Amino acid sequence: MRSGRLALIAAAFALAAAAQEDQRSSLQITTDEDGDVAVVMDTESIRMTILPAYQACVSGFIFKPTGNDILSRQTVKFLLGGQGLLQDNFWEQDWRYSEFRRKWFDYRILSQGPDELAVKFWTTSEGWLQAVNSGVKSDLLSNIRIERTVRMPVGKPYFMCDVTLSIDMEKDRKGNAKMPQFWMHNMCIFTDELDQECQRPHILGIAEQTPRGQTVCGDYVYAPYIAEGWSAQTSPRTREGLVFLMDPAYVQCLYNCGNSTVEWFGDNMLITRDRPLRTRIYILPVIGLQKVHFADPHMIVQLTGRNVLEGPNAGAFELDFAVCPSYRVVRSITFDTTATYGLHERRPATVRMLEPMPSVRNLRIEAPRHAAGLVKRPDGIPLDEKTPLKFDIAARVEVVDPDGRIRMRVVKFQYFHLGAYPTGRNEHLQGGEPLAVLDRVEARPWIPAPAPDLRPDRGSFRLFAVMGPHGRHYRLPEAFERTVSRDERKLAVQKEDVGYTPGFPCNKLGLTEFPYDFRRLFGYRALINCNAQTDITRLVGQSILASYIAQGGGYVMFGGESAYAVSAPEGHPLNAFDPVVYESPSIELRRDGAVAQIAVTEPNHPIFKGNGANAPAINLSRMPVALSWHKLRLKKQTLKPFIRDPGETFGLQTDSLPEAERAAFSSLPPARITDRNSLMRSIYQGMSEDLRARFDSACASVFKSFPPGTISGGVFDETRIESVTEDQKFELRSAFADLDDEEREQIASWMEAAFSRVSVVRVDALEREQQEQVAALLRAAIEGEGVFVKRGNAILLPEERREALSSLLLPRRDELPAGARPHVLMEVRAPDGTHPFLVELEFENAPGTGADRRPGRVLAFLNSPFGDPSRCPQGAVPYWEWDQWPQLVANALMYAAGEL
Repeated sequence: MRSGRLALIAAAFALAAAAQEDQRSSLQITTDEDGDVAVVMDTESIRMTILPAYQACVSGFIFKPTGNDILSRQTVKFLLGGQGLLQDNFWEQDWRYSEFRRKWFDYRILSQGPDELAVKFWTTSEGWLQAVNSGVKSDLLSNIRIERTVRMPVGKPYFMCDVTLSIDMEKDRKGNAKMPQFWMHNMCIFTDELDQECQRPHILGIAEQTPRGQTVCGDYVYAPYIAEGWSAQTSPRTREGLVFLMDPAYVQCLYNCGNSTVEWFGDNMLITRDRPLRTRIYILPVIGLQKVHFADPHMIVQLTGRNVLEGPNAGAFELDFAVCPSYRVVRSITFDTTATYGLHERRPATVRMLEPMPSVRNLRIEAPRHAAGLVKRPDGIPLDEKTPLKFDIAARVEVVDPDGRIRMRVVKFQYFHLGAYPTGRNEHLQGGEPLAVLDRVEARPWIPAPAPDLRPDRGSFRLFAVMGPHGRHYRLPEAFERTVSRDERKLAVQKEDVGYTPGFPCNKLGLTEFPYDFRRLFGYRALINCNAQTDITRLVGQSILASYIAQGGGYVMFGGESAYAVSAPEGHPLNAFDPVVYESPSIELRRDGAVAQIAVTEPNHPIFKGNGANAPAINLSRMPVALSWHKLRLKKQTLKPFIRDPGETFGLQTDSLPEAERAAFSSLPPARITDRNSLMRSIYQGMSEDLRARFDSACASVFKSFPPGTISGGVFDETRIESVTEDQKFELRSAFADLDDEEREQIASWMEAAFSRVSVVRVDALEREQQEQVAALLRAAIEGEGVFVKRGNAILLPEERREALSSLLLPRRDELPAGARPHVLMEVRAPDGTHPFLVELEFENAPGTGADRRPGRVLAFLNSPFGDPSRCPQGAVPYWEWDQWPQLVANALMYAAGEL
């Protein structure tokens, strides 16, 4: 291994020596003072040193206009210091003892100019949990090939880092899907006084990390509710800084440890053998700013406000825009701004900034351009220093393309100004609720969807278990062994069929296995969740699990301290398969030591009757007791529709509308009603010529397997919609990720018109109260100005009303959709009454798909492992010591798998 590495180093030296060095730039392979290999990338703006032997970490970084090496006050070779830039980590490992801390990254020079310097570094993960050589590996983290390509454009004052995560098929024989929480650690120090600050976009404002730890949102370390995909570190005293731009699609959290690190960790980063994950990070030095309040590909902005106290504009608020360039070439930016005041009075009102709007031109890296605008209340009341304000800004940007053409782009962002409001944070003085909440950035992870006809494999009997704590206490391994006949050589649950977890997402630990890829998932007859939050699989896993159950997979849940605590997000389809209302805490362990008798309410159920073969009948003559249990309510039955996708659109079936509203709708002028094809055509024609050309090219690439004419004039053939996969939708959406806000909205509107699933609702089938609410919303829409869309025998409300309709019709956290019914099979009879112990979720009809598409069987054991067995009455035993318990669990698993 060492000889191969030396050969690689020698070859790199030879390549560097033979290269023609550009006068403006160079890329050299050398050694540092310790004799370690160093890759030195040097342009007229940046000189950067990367050490392959220290996980390809950036150990030296000089932005030449300042001459300050922001890494000279630290050393990456102090492994427990977390110092340097671009340190790769898995959240499931302690960064101090990560497998990457002192790992050699192979490298190859890709370009030495004249336009770009580029070096690719790579390694393959081992997949340890907690720390290197901990003794436990996760298949979800193992054999991931991490490729990091550092690119430094010549003549540009920034650099990029392209990251590709893929399965190393030379080392991974199974090729199962991976799911790392990959993150990058960046630490730099601008001054000897350590007085730098960090800024992160949060939905409550800019989360600032100062030497004193002050922040506008009270979120000292973590910012899970991010508003944009950037983070920054600045020195207010020397007015220099570093800005990181990242794709927010896979970012769960922006955070800082103290005021010297800029970090974020990824989430939902699903990697399959045929789909690597790729992302790009831009790192931009900045001069002249004390703080950063917004950054994107076009600009880096500091916003400074002041209250005007004297002169003709006394009582106004002045907002100054200090603007530095980002990586795109911009000719001018005009900030069309509105302000919302009255937030602290709970009487918000909006006013537009006075003309002329602030505008800047000819951005330069050497110093920011400034422009300011004034905001006045129309009633003449002064805006004083204690008045918080929310600004909505639409920046009209003139972008200069590489060919010299000028294109107009609109970039929208928000800014919250707290001023001297008494609470010192975005929190109302009376009540504590936020004064203002900014828009949250849209997460766009790739979430695969199974083919509609995919079903669990009935040719074999295999189970998969997510195993949190107490599985052995519940005697699950013994139950697994009883789920197959005695002459069966292969058990239903094998080593690769169990994913171990602490039960909840946490740093330095994780899940060891989960079948994220459908080729593996649908090989199982049922999935078991023993005392684990479903978000241990992340949002991608929750969505995959919901698809699996909806298409016939069985699902069995067991209790414990992590069970029934955290449900999927509101409106997520997985919630439709939870028969009980989640609460935390919910375990009842009585202080008086009283126990509860367990009783069977449905003795003729197949779980208890068995099949006479490998599922014998359960002897119910002597029932056990429960020392503790989950005290949870059953979900309410409703007539609300079943939703397969939280982004699904509701359509109202025309002949089910109340008579008055149906007549009013029929009398609308033609301009207020359109159809799917006309809507797509209208959106397409509203695109700029350049965007239409790019749209046509992207569609031709994504849908190249479709017959000619599938898309014509912006209209997608309706007969082909069911053939469009989620992967294709994701690929098409990703092709426009770099567009401005308005253009992205056009693409999103077109895709919604073309591909959105419509859940058609019969209004007259809803409960009376809901019928009245839908009718009121429909009347308001008719009396408004929006356009209705006809989809077959249904109508879609105008776009601005659809979210309100969804909030009415989506099942809430304590509700089940139409056709779903919780059925109690066992109960505990406690001193305070009876409570469910084993619940089956029954479906009268398959959710919106017909009887041949019935979902899998769902069972929930509301058991708990806690309590002192010595408190059992004489002759009674806790359920886990009951001689019938392992077989009862085995029968339940076989029932969920469709064997009984």
